[in-house]
Parts: sequence; structure tokens; C-alpha cells
Amino acid sequence: MVDVRAWLLWALTGTVIASSTRNPLYLFLLVLTIAVVGAARPSGSRRKQALSSLRFTAAAVPLAALFNGLTAHIGDTVLFHLPARLLLIGGPVTAEALIYGAISGLTLTTILSAFAVFNQVTPVHELVGLTPRALHETGIILSIALTFIPQTGRSLTRIREAQAVRGHRLRGLRGWLPILIPLLVSGMEQSMGLAEAMVARGYGSVSDRDHSTRTRGLLALGLLGVLGGWLGMLFLPAWKYAALVGLLAGGLLVISALWLAGRAAPRTAYRPRRWTPQSTLVVLGCGAALAAVLLPWPGAETAAYTPYPSLTLPPFDPAVGLGLLGLLMPALAAERRPAREEARGPVRSCAPVTSSPSPARKGGGNGDKVSRPLSDAPFIQFSRFTYTYPQALHPALSGVNLRIEEGEFVLVTGVSGAGKSTLLRALNGLVPHFSGGKVQGHVSVAGHSPAVEGPQVLSRVVGFVFQDPEAQFVVDRVEDEIAFALENLALPPAQMRLRVEEVMDLLGLTPLRDRPLESLSGGEKQRVAIGAALALRPRVLVLDEPTSQLDPWSADEVLQALVRLNRELGLTVILAEHRLERVLPYADRLVYLPAPSEGRRRNGRVLSGPPRQVLPRMELTPPLVTLGKALGWDPLPITLEEAPATSGELRTTSNQQPATSYRQPATLLRIRGLSFSYGATPALRGVDLEVGMGELVALMGRNGSGKTTLLRCVVGLLHPSGGEIELEGRSLVGLDPTRICRQVGYLPQEPDDLLFAETVAEELAVTLRNHGLLDRPPISPATLLERLGLGGVATAYPRDLSVGQRQRVALGAVTVTRPRLLLLDEPTRGMDYLAKQGLVRLLREWQAEGVGVLLVTHDVELAAQAADRVVVLDQGEVVAAGPPSEVLSGPSLFAPQIARLFPGTGWLTVEEALAGLARGSG
Repeated sequence: MVDVRAWLLWALTGTVIASSTRNPLYLFLLVLTIAVVGAARPSGSRRKQALSSLRFTAAAVPLAALFNGLTAHIGDTVLFHLPARLLLIGGPVTAEALIYGAISGLTLTTILSAFAVFNQVTPVHELVGLTPRALHETGIILSIALTFIPQTGRSLTRIREAQAVRGHRLRGLRGWLPILIPLLVSGMEQSMGLAEAMVARGYGSVSDRDHSTRTRGLLALGLLGVLGGWLGMLFLPAWKYAALVGLLAGGLLVISALWLAGRAAPRTAYRPRRWTPQSTLVVLGCGAALAAVLLPWPGAETAAYTPYPSLTLPPFDPAVGLGLLGLLMPALAAERRPAREEARGPVRSCAPVTSSPSPARKGGGNGDKVSRPLSDAPFIQFSRFTYTYPQALHPALSGVNLRIEEGEFVLVTGVSGAGKSTLLRALNGLVPHFSGGKVQGHVSVAGHSPAVEGPQVLSRVVGFVFQDPEAQFVVDRVEDEIAFALENLALPPAQMRLRVEEVMDLLGLTPLRDRPLESLSGGEKQRVAIGAALALRPRVLVLDEPTSQLDPWSADEVLQALVRLNRELGLTVILAEHRLERVLPYADRLVYLPAPSEGRRRNGRVLSGPPRQVLPRMELTPPLVTLGKALGWDPLPITLEEAPATSGELRTTSNQQPATSYRQPATLLRIRGLSFSYGATPALRGVDLEVGMGELVALMGRNGSGKTTLLRCVVGLLHPSGGEIELEGRSLVGLDPTRICRQVGYLPQEPDDLLFAETVAEELAVTLRNHGLLDRPPISPATLLERLGLGGVATAYPRDLSVGQRQRVALGAVTVTRPRLLLLDEPTRGMDYLAKQGLVRLLREWQAEGVGVLLVTHDVELAAQAADRVVVLDQGEVVAAGPPSEVLSGPSLFAPQIARLFPGTGWLTVEEALAGLARGSG
């Protein structure tokens, strides 16, 4: 394998050569070389990679030639004259100016292509790993810079699709502006998210200040020398050799700075990449290429070609051309990553966490609360804590007082926008060290002050798992991802392997150790993210809505892992979650954050204590607790097993609700035999599905069962390989998404892809403008925002809102046209109970007007409350379909709490249970 340092030298060599010559023959030879090297990568489409540089060159070179020809009027060979009255471009257009512009464009594309290949073949963490911890800020900047372009490229298709479903067409420059703005914002947000995750995992946690000051001084001088030498070679040909000396001297200073920084705070590689003969060949090839172009022998002078002031043919020296072929060495040193790069001991098998029996609660729900003596110095304490984000008008948290003891399993909840994520980020110092803003009051975690010491230090005490696990992944393999934080601490390899094995055994990840992260399921990715946070052996594990994107089985898998960590290791677990019914059975402490308006009335006080003490004072509770409140059960049941002990006669005296025949309305959407495959992998296998006018159909199934694929086929974002899709009898297959979405509203899983306007109200106006409805909106935007609970944030910047609020803004943006059919992909992710109730009421109003709804969801309680019919997909096939009382009843995890409490009755919601019990008692 070629070492990352050899790849870096290869990219820099291509940059230096491209900057030092204006000979188009050599530059084109460089482009071909880069294309061949890109095609020799061990993964991806070789033909596509080989042609990418050439296509980029073919597009950029004519544009550069045209720009220079219109703006630079120098040269003797005049092709034509433009009117002098034209600003900037008026005057003669010369062949010399066009050729020079083409050469400049070729130079730029050569440099960009070299670093594009380098970025593709070198994982970010390997290059960042070369940056010593004393220069951890440089490493973070590198991670942002190197991930920005790939992240932005991956986001382009997704954002184009999201804008297309709002009626936006790509026509001219103005048509691209609504794409470019969210594209750049999305790429920067994802790159910053990676940097935030690196900081939270201890990146740069150790540095020597004295060595760091000296190192940074040398590094600054070296970079100035490199930059000055490069600019001198580029713009001062007469001083080329002096500039080369400055470039080499600056490079030596940079190398010295990195060497000193490495001695001050070295890193340890969990999977070290030793220097190989292939790396030596690459270095020798780079040296030969540099020598051929830069050394002062007669042949090298042919590189200094310029078409100014007269048009001349470019000279070519075969010796120099052969020297440039040294850059082909990476293509000759073909890379193949072995399954195991080092010898290891035998891999121990470990049963997955989900195979263990469901653990009994530690306390809170079943009355056997384990008492913990309260000390004078609590493990975690918030004292009058107030935090305000930069440029925010009101605090996100105000006067919070909270006490948490070591070893507790804490559930944090509250309405959307109450500050749950802010509270969690204050525990490890991301607030305010990464987000900025103003802090008042005090936070203490195990004797540490996060606001003072920062996330690098707190990473050893607080492990943090972000809401989207993929946002915190730095490497591409399971085992390496868990070891990343340990490498930053420079632990000996043997000790790192011991910790990695412990974490993988504990979370059942051993069978997945060599799997690429992109091949894992949602639950497996979440467990890897937890393992990466546990590698530093923290005393607190903080998780931000860890089950919000998971199906019931994957969510249960993750929660069982957390319970095991809490019970067996005594780890303090603090997680925020909206779906309380999933987590309450395991919680020792329930923390409820009031809404901002409630907080002002309560002077910032939060509700905290055992769940049974807090739940009676909460308005929004899960179905079982809501039923217990209505029936006056005391104590309130938290688990299903506790309800019969409270009122054992209910199951025996309840009369089964008589079955009612469901009459499906006239068909609005008809799908017949729909099939689709991603390459050789089938995603949909002959799906049949109908949605009637005024009907809400809930589409359910495990992660990866094909639900999102089906929606994307309906709106034309994917082209099915077979089957029919009809809307009111008219085929949708092959139509442009912008045409389909005049009558079909589609809300994708990622709401941020739709949001790019300056205010919430403007988001709705953009959709209306795209469809030509701005002057006659089918529904008042202000009324819609009030229905969605967004009236108070109509003038706010959408991306500054909470996840649940952004979801509702995106929903408003696709429903403001009052489409005939709504396709909603997980619309309640990040929403509290109150917001979900408001959404159901809004959908019912639209259904009454004949609007059909196809709702993809993992929320079984929402499906029980809102759906007229339920369709379940499994591996791309319909495995169940019918009324909710038939499909959602039974003991499975796809059954709501009421159905599992009263099996065989057909009751799914609290209202149905109360009505049935009233009939039974009568």
C-alpha cells in the first residue's frame, strides 16, 4: 500500500509542476497521468474515475479561454472586435489571449484534479493523523477542508431532488442559485459536524504549550516560505530558481515544525501503515518528475512556454515528458487492502446484546428503586445555568437547576425547542466552546467544569453520541472507528487493542469488526457510535435522541445495550428522547424541560425526579401513563407488566370491541407490481398498494425494507424497473418530478435539504412562487404556520430552529400548495407528543377535503392514532395490509402499548380503551 505521506508528496509534486510551466503539452500530459492514477484506485468505477479529470478539463478550459479572451485584449492575432461601449469585454479578441486563458484553465484543472484524486484515495483520518496533537486546530481545519467538497458533492443530488419536489426547475444561472445556497450550507454544516464530533471525542486533548508555541512559529514561517516560493514560481519566471530555494526552505521549516510537534505530543496508530516499497517508488517517481521540470538543464527550459506577446508553437522535450511519467508510479503500485493488516489473536465470538433477556428495571417503574445515598457534592450539577446562542434574542436555557447522581439512567424530555440538546452539550463543553454564545451560572461534572476545561478534557469523563451517528464517524471501518479516540491519547497499541476488544464484546460488535460503516443497519451504526464514545472509558454516556431514526427492533437493540452498560458497569446514562414509551421502563430519573414560555413563568425550574413523581405533573405522557391518569391508577404504571397488578380485573371484564368493516374510498393512488433495484440489489419486489381519497395509509417496516424507495419512485426521483404508478387514473411513470409535485406533496427524511430561505415564512413563499401560486395561495401561509405551531418563529432563520421545528417548516413548505396526495417520510422525527397531535389534526382536516396521505413512520403510536390502513413492508415486499386494529394488534414491537395491554380487543389508543372499558363496566 502507498503511504499517505507518499500520496501527499504526489499531490504536491503535481501542484508544483503545474504551477511552474505554461507548456500545454506538459500540462495535458499531467492531466492524463492524474486520470490514469485515479482509474487505478482499488474501489469505485475505474472508467468513471479515469474520465472525470478529462471531463472537468474539457469543461473548464474553454470557459477560462473565453473569459481571458473577452477581458484581456493583448496579442497580435486579432480574431474579431467587440463594440468598445461594452464594459470590460469591449475591444479586440486575440488568439493569444484565448490560448493563454486556456493554458491557465488547464493549470487550474490540473491542480484541482491532483488533489481530487488525493482526497479520494486518502481517508481523512489518515491525513489528519499526521497532524500532531500540539497542532490539533490545524487538524480540525484539515478535516473541514478535506470533507467539504466530498460532502458537498454527495449532497448535490439530494438537494436537487428536494428542490425539484417544491416545483423548482434548473433553468439558467438563476435556477442554480436556490441549489447552490443550501448546497454550500449543507456541506459546511456536515464538515463542521465532523469537526465537532472530533472535538467531543478528545481530538487535541493533550498538547505541550511551550513546544506548541515554538512549533507554530516555525510552521508559520515555513508556510510563508512555501506560499512565497509558489507565487514566485507562478508569477515571476525570471526569479524561478530563487523562488524554488524559498519553496524548499519553507518546506524544511514545515517538516521541522511537524517533527517538533510530534515529539511534544506524539500520536499512536492503532493500525500503523508501515513504509512500503510501493511508497518508495512513488517518492522516486515524484523526485524524477520534479527534477525533469525544475532543474536548470537545457531541456527544462521548454517548460517556460508563453503565447505572449506573439503566437508560437509550444516546444516539447521528450526527456522532460518521460520525466513527468514518474507521477504514474501510484498507478503501478496497485493498492489492495487486506482484510486484516496485522496479525491478531483469535477473534472471540460474542452474542449480540439483543440476545440477552430483557433486564429488569433498576428502579423507578417497578417499585424496586435502588436507593443511592445523596452526597453533599453531586456527581452532576447545574446551578442557575443560563445559556444564550450567538445573536439569539432569548436564552436557550434559563436558570436551570439540576442534580444527577452517579450511576443513574436519566431520561431528558420536553417539547421541541425546549433546549434538550443544549443541555446535553453543556455536559461536555461543546456549549459554549464549540458553539460560542454567553454562559451564566455553573455546570459541574465529576468535579470538572465543562465551560472552563472544554470538550477535549471532558471527553475522558463524558462520552457523547450525536443524534445522527453517521455525523460523528471519522473512519470507514468498525474497529478503526472505535480506536480513533484512543489514537489521540497516544495509548500503546496493546492497550488500545484491549480496550477495543472490551467495547466490541460489550456491545456485540465483534462479528462486525471488519465491516465498512456504510454497510451497517441503523441499529448497528448506533451501537458503533456508542462504542466509539465508550473507548475512552468515560463515567457518563450522553445520547441525543438515539432511537429517533430507528425501527422498533433496532431501537430496542440500542436500549438493551444502554441498560446493560448502566447495570453492569455503573455507567451514568443521560439521553434525550421524545418517544417516552420506549425509554421510561429503564429510567431512574426523568428530567422535563418546560417550553420557553413555561420556563419564564416557572422562573427556569425544571421537573426532575423518579418518573412516577414527575409524570403526574407532565401534560404530555405516553399512552399507558395517560390511561393510568384517566383511570386514577395509583401508583402510575410505567411498564405493561405493572398495569395488571394495578387493575387486574380490567383484561377479564373488558368486552371485545365488535369488528367494523372498513370501506376503502375511491382510489387516488394506485401502485401495481412496482419493482426497483439498486444495482444488483432489489429494493422493491412487485409491490401493490392503494391510497384512497381522504385516506391515510401508514407504511411501516424495518430500516432498509424499501419504504423511502417506494416514495421516491412515486414522485419520479427514481425510475422503477417495472410496474405501474397512477394518480387518479393518470400514469406518473416517466414524468418529471416538478410536474408530479404539482399534485403530490413529498416530504423527504432530511428536512434541511428543503430549507434555504432567510425566514420560515419565506420558505412557504418560495414553494408558492415556484408553482405560480404566490398571488393566490390555496391556504394562507400564516394560518398554516399557526396550525403547525410555528407562528411564533415565522421570522426566524429556519436552520437555527430545533430538529422538530425544522421538520415542521419543511412540512409547511411542501403542503402550502394543498396537493391532492401527501407522501410523508418520517414527518414526526424530533416532534413531541403535542406537535404530533397537532399534525394529526391538520392531516384529518386535509383528509376531510379529499387529500390522500401515505405516511412512512416507525412510530407505532402515531400509526395507531392516525392511520385508516397500515401496510407493512419487509425486504421490498408487502407482508401485511389492512386496518390498524388487525395489523397492529398482537405482541410484536409493531403493536402500540394499548394493544399489548388489551390483546384481542382491537383497542389501539387511549380513547378506544376508555370507551371499551366504559361499555364493559356498563
